[in-house]
Amino acid sequence: MENPCPEDPRPAPETLPASLRMNGAERVLALVGPDDSAQNVVRHAAQLADALRTPLVALHVEHGDDARVQAALDLALQLGGTVVSLTARDMARAVLDYAAANTVTHIVMGRVQARWWPGRKLSKALTRQATAFSLHLLPLPAATPPRPATPLHQDVWEPYLLASLLLCGVTLIGYAAQAYIPQEAMGLVFTGLIAAMASRSGRNAGLFTAGLGFLLWNFFFLPPVETFSVSDPRNVAALLVFLLVGLLTGQLAGRVQQEAATAGARVEALRRISAFSQRFSRAATLSDVLRGAAEEAASVTGAGIVLMLSGTGLEPEACIPEATMLDEVAEAAAEWCASHDVETGTGTSTLASVGWRFLPLHANGKVVGVLGTRPKTVPPPLAQTLATLAGQTSMAVERARMTMQTARAQAQEDSQKLRNALLSSLSHDLRTPLTAIRGAAETLEQAGPALDTATRADLLASISQNTALMTKFLANIMDMARVEAGSITVKRERLRLDALIEAAIARVQGAEYTSVNIAPDASHALADPTLLEQTVVNILENAVKYAPAGSRMTVTATRQGDNVRLAVADEGVGIPQAELGAVFDSFFRATRGDRVAPGTGLGLAIAKAFTEAMDGRISAQSPRPDLPADGLPGTIITVELPAA
Repeated sequence: MENPCPEDPRPAPETLPASLRMNGAERVLALVGPDDSAQNVVRHAAQLADALRTPLVALHVEHGDDARVQAALDLALQLGGTVVSLTARDMARAVLDYAAANTVTHIVMGRVQARWWPGRKLSKALTRQATAFSLHLLPLPAATPPRPATPLHQDVWEPYLLASLLLCGVTLIGYAAQAYIPQEAMGLVFTGLIAAMASRSGRNAGLFTAGLGFLLWNFFFLPPVETFSVSDPRNVAALLVFLLVGLLTGQLAGRVQQEAATAGARVEALRRISAFSQRFSRAATLSDVLRGAAEEAASVTGAGIVLMLSGTGLEPEACIPEATMLDEVAEAAAEWCASHDVETGTGTSTLASVGWRFLPLHANGKVVGVLGTRPKTVPPPLAQTLATLAGQTSMAVERARMTMQTARAQAQEDSQKLRNALLSSLSHDLRTPLTAIRGAAETLEQAGPALDTATRADLLASISQNTALMTKFLANIMDMARVEAGSITVKRERLRLDALIEAAIARVQGAEYTSVNIAPDASHALADPTLLEQTVVNILENAVKYAPAGSRMTVTATRQGDNVRLAVADEGVGIPQAELGAVFDSFFRATRGDRVAPGTGLGLAIAKAFTEAMDGRISAQSPRPDLPADGLPGTIITVELPAA
């Protein structure tokens, strides 16, 4: 929310106490722990950093997952700070090392987390080992809300039940075989069992095993047996050593197990981050990106949904499972996430009672949508994974939108080029027939009665020929417009190729003596009669245009598997190798020496479009392999269609 007051409420740097004046490289560190004062620590540190105009860093040294930690870290991000999570056995040393490496001059922490090891205070450790910073201890909250009681499920008691059964079993075996197993050896067996339980089920299970093992060893194996009294002073020392070793073993093994679990969670997070990157790099469209984000979110938490901003608000674009729906409370949380650019829902400080967690998606510096997940709990590794997924999704959305904008710009540029080429073709290729028609018409108008019959006939023939030429130009342009608009309707019929080819030859002036050779097994094709005839006409007109007068042209049809290959061969000037790949492009006209052939350059482009509309293929070959090397190279245009 914007401050209605134009004045800056923060004190100017020169008004601050000398002890608080810092340069731009200094930082304020909020030490976040798993306690109820974590968010107060972050708020106080943010106020201090704002007053000092220095960066804020929220540091969490992991010793277990707690939703209050993640809520405080989220709050630090919302307040413009940086979040750092470390895994370390010595919390004080980790804090000091980070503070020294990052020029931290103020550390803010709560009194609730002051004890970090039995008998030791973190605040004392920090002040005793370093003097390069100011330590701020916040008072306890006036009214700390009670923590909700954890329901006692069967799986909570399972480690303790297993430890009890194992201890009882070992005790029975050792008691039955005490004539063969020394009492000192049973202490070692109990110690190994303590380490095993701590490694398997954590620190608390190890400490429970140590305490119960201490009692069982004393009662059943140290004289006097079946009592808790000890007669030999050496056994007292052994008991104390056993208890100390058991407690330390349980503590250390539990810590190793916890750190291994944390490391495993981080490895899994890195694996998922790598999978996110690879999947989004392969996404070709915006819909692919959104679908992939929803599927990845569902794979992490069980359900995922992507909502994108539209003119009327958030609209669901992808959801996994397909029937996933948001209730009114969840929709309100998603709207708040999009409008305020903050994470909301489970595990955050905003609408934490919602069963969903929503993360904003950005493109071009603005919120364009929301990624929603439905996790049961949000431990720090999962929260970091979701934040990374949201970040990867945001980058992929921005990349997809930029690609779409580039494609639209390219399409507009291509359309403009097409219009320019069309206007250029009309201006050049229609100018000659129009000039001839106008000249002949003016001659007939001005000197008609004085002209003899033969001259008038020649002028009328010129008008007719040039009108037909203009009609052909305009017909090609209209056909190409139909192709570009996608308005071609294809009728697939069983056609006799000989009749269709003869009809096409009759329409092309100069192709009257074209030879036709159709194989018996290639007499019929599955195609549209109108489109195929026009395709053959365009190919023949191209051959006539580039072949010398009186040269031979051949149309052959052969069978190739399930297709019919229709080839039109000429003995013309051929197509240069450098231009062979572009011969079917719109408005392309091959150069022949120092001249360019007349025409719109649409004939073969239309032939290609019609052929592909009929599920066929068209290709060009030049020079012809069957012509002598000392003559003209010639060209073969081949159309391949399904056989009927």
